[in-house]
Amino acid sequence: MVSLEKIKTYNKQELLFCFFLFTLILPNIILSFTEPYSILSSWINVLLPLGVYGFLINLKCKPGISFLLLSPIIFINAFQLIILSLFGESIIAVDMFLNLFSTDMDEASELLGNLLLPILGTLAVYIPAVVIACFSARSEKTLPMRWRRFNRIASLSLIILSAVFIFLSKKKDNTYQIKKEVFPVNVFHNMKLAAKRVNELRNYKKTSESFVYNAKATHMLSAKEVYVLVIGETSRACQWQLYGYERETTPLLSAIKDELIVFKDNMTQANTTYKSVPTILSPASAQEFSGLHKMKGICTAFKEAGFYTAFISTQAKSHGYIEYFSQEADESYFLRLEYPGRRIMDHEMLPYLDRLLHSEKQKILVILHSYGSHFNYQDRYEKEEALFKPDKVESTSRKYLTQLRNAYDNAIRSTDRFLYDVIDHIRQMNGVSAMIYVSDHGEDIYDDDRNRFLHSSPTASYYQIHVPLLLWLSDEYKKAFEDIAEIALRNETKPTSSHDVFHTLLDLAGVETSYKKTSRSLIRTDYEAGVRYYLNDYNEAVPIPELDLKKEDRQMFAKKGLAWQ
Repeated sequence: MVSLEKIKTYNKQELLFCFFLFTLILPNIILSFTEPYSILSSWINVLLPLGVYGFLINLKCKPGISFLLLSPIIFINAFQLIILSLFGESIIAVDMFLNLFSTDMDEASELLGNLLLPILGTLAVYIPAVVIACFSARSEKTLPMRWRRFNRIASLSLIILSAVFIFLSKKKDNTYQIKKEVFPVNVFHNMKLAAKRVNELRNYKKTSESFVYNAKATHMLSAKEVYVLVIGETSRACQWQLYGYERETTPLLSAIKDELIVFKDNMTQANTTYKSVPTILSPASAQEFSGLHKMKGICTAFKEAGFYTAFISTQAKSHGYIEYFSQEADESYFLRLEYPGRRIMDHEMLPYLDRLLHSEKQKILVILHSYGSHFNYQDRYEKEEALFKPDKVESTSRKYLTQLRNAYDNAIRSTDRFLYDVIDHIRQMNGVSAMIYVSDHGEDIYDDDRNRFLHSSPTASYYQIHVPLLLWLSDEYKKAFEDIAEIALRNETKPTSSHDVFHTLLDLAGVETSYKKTSRSLIRTDYEAGVRYYLNDYNEAVPIPELDLKKEDRQMFAKKGLAWQ
């Protein structure tokens, strides 16, 4: 760090003015190279903020004072640089602000503890700048009036030039919007959208209170019926042995592969848990997501049809739709709250499942929301279960790619064991039963030269949207409904979407409602996914072929033989 003596020696306000201006405009310069902006848009993204910052810093005779007054911008800039270090592109998204709202402290501490390098790198830029600004503010020296007059003219000239470029951009492309393409205006716009969504959440009980499925049960069976939906977390299909991965990450499920229907070409509709899971648990697909705040979850449909429902989770309460949907169940448990202060593993949901399986209830729906492969990967499995080593991740950087991959694969093996045990427990009940497993989204793990890591990024990747989807049917179910397994098997290679789980689960259980679309049920002969959609950061349903996927993603789709066009 620059010594105090040197700061004092070079405390010339004109130089500091330029230094502060550079630190403020740095993210804009980087974004102009990383984002798919037109040439005009890239120039606007730099020149307009440069003119505004220059004008604002120039308002005070000591630039350090103006810089400190711009501390909200400094904070946003720091956040933006961390995002760029993680994903290599994109501005701070709406979903990222909502993740701050919905992520619990334990999850946040797991993540932050392994992001030290990006955080320290960002702090190395802005902490010295703040310290120097304090010296500038306390210095007796001021900006010469001649300098301030020149900068006032220069700043206004840049703003006027930017206005001309904006006019030309809108003339060339009428979709151009400052609020979406100029940093940090776009970030403030995203903050506003995030606040609007939080407000919708807070009013959810009121806006959804009149919603009904008018659901009815159509199965007339004397045998006990149990349907289990397991929602995975951060599990990407390309690292499942069942999906062709070279490592033995799903040895137990692979051993009973003949009992499973493995949908090879399944895509999630969102890369964040709080958006993807509601598309699984409600009628709101990507196209209808704007109406989610008026709908209730699948537990309500099953309850209306006479089922007893349970929701069990190893995740934290998220203050979102998932939590609201869980409250609709007859009983719900968040094991982190049941057993505070210690690490919770997915297999700890099994005793809850067992109790329900052996209860006197004749018709049961159980939803198990697992923590799966969520980062920090090595916390998702017991130490003695680790097969792939080394798996100790010191920090999130490509330097530790081997450890990250090993830890992630070990976490998949833990999911394999959990799902195998779930199936085994259901099988022992000897009832008419079915289990569906689907992961909410995937994950980037430094897979190519883009050096992307984690999920929830504003732009999707192959690794985040290709997720596993499995169906298991008991022998008793196959006897009661002879054609279902064969029909599902014929649909195994068709393009599917995670939202299909909602319609399939209702169909498996014989629950009739106008919200069930049989053409989206994986156990129907007329199943047809049609165009698959993805929810972008603005909650717009974008056809997957129209996503801004890079060549690396397209190559992976082709390599895996997936229908993405």
